[in-house]
Amino acid sequence: MVRHRRNARSGGPGGRAAASWRVGPVRRRTAPASSLKAAAKADWRTLRSLGPYLWPRESLEIRGRVVLADGGPLADTVLRRRFDRITLANGLPRLRIHDLRHTGASLMIAAGCHVKVIAEQMGHAETILNALGYGGRHFELIRAEDAAGLERALWDMQPARTVPVAASFNLAAEKRGALDFELDHLAKHAPSAQEQIALARGAPFGTLEVNRQACTLCKACLGACPEGALLDSPEAPALKFIERNCVQCGLCADTCPEAAISLVPRLLLAPQAKQAVTLNEAEPFNCVRCGKPFGTRQLIDNMLGKLSAHSMFAGGGALRRLQMCADCRVIDMMESKDEPSILDYPGRK
Repeated sequence: MVRHRRNARSGGPGGRAAASWRVGPVRRRTAPASSLKAAAKADWRTLRSLGPYLWPRESLEIRGRVVLADGGPLADTVLRRRFDRITLANGLPRLRIHDLRHTGASLMIAAGCHVKVIAEQMGHAETILNALGYGGRHFELIRAEDAAGLERALWDMQPARTVPVAASFNLAAEKRGALDFELDHLAKHAPSAQEQIALARGAPFGTLEVNRQACTLCKACLGACPEGALLDSPEAPALKFIERNCVQCGLCADTCPEAAISLVPRLLLAPQAKQAVTLNEAEPFNCVRCGKPFGTRQLIDNMLGKLSAHSMFAGGGALRRLQMCADCRVIDMMESKDEPSILDYPGRK
């Protein structure tokens, strides 16, 4: 490991406040001074963005320099210890401040995620930030052939606009919940307020469109949804949906036997995203024998239309039985004189 010191005479952005921190791992004999300066400069930017979480209460920030209340320099070990406590409290692996500049994409690559998938997710994130008024390029996947090319790419990156107010909430253990807090914070302080942002296909946010003429409310999609975004209605035959829970996995669309569901990727930032909305509702069908509702009229009509030409339902009684609830269906079969029973088929010796 190489320790690189930046002080006031070297023109460091933090003067003595950014006294020293680790940069590496690199080899002392092969690491050029420009590489160390580039990494140190990037580390200082990361430190500044984490400032409200890491600076001790007794510290002051004056003209870009962080000092203690008595005017003395702030040791880098204090910041590292405070940062270690934060990562440990949130169940994160041990990280250096230097690692934060590329942790997300690096962890995805280490987990075997394809580079194309990473680039697509960066594209969705960039679309959201730009739509909220945070201009510039916040995410970039750098492909460099050597260290010199990587250094040039890093120096060519231009600063992007960020949120002016640091968030004060703690990260949640559940990733989706933490992301909701972050999006709400970005939207609250956005230079350009938006209620809805259109996203490209494959985004993890969005809504569903249901073809009401084709949907029979069979509720097959309810059992397929892994996130609880689709809900049943106990009052009447209806399909409800909570957009904030949807991850656009497409299982509901693949499961629907009528192919009545289509995905619509978008990010809804309005309060309605957390509320259940009705995607489809239908007239209930009542049992022709006892009057109890047990399905939808559209479902029963479709079933009668498909089975009316079948030989097993040639008689009027069989078709009428399809319009009965499960209990009345059994009773009608037992009371029917024309219904064959097991006694009509003598056993063979």
